[in-house]
Amino acid sequence: MPQSTPVEAQRPGLEYNDVDILDWYSCSPDLNPMKNLGLILVHRIHADNCQFEILKEPLKCH
Repeated sequence: MPQSTPVEAQRPGLEYNDVDILDWYSCSPDLNPMKNLGLILVHRIHADNCQFEILKEPLKCH
């Protein structure tokens, strides 16, 4: 089925093939978990009271 086909038009074919359809909200934060990854990391770092300094010169790899 084409991607642009609404789910309601696809529903009979999916049910015929025993595919379960989950209710999913279009504005669910779970749709893009990477979007909030930075915020999650910041909260975890600050929860441990860690402080990090900005490097003035890059680290050298050997």
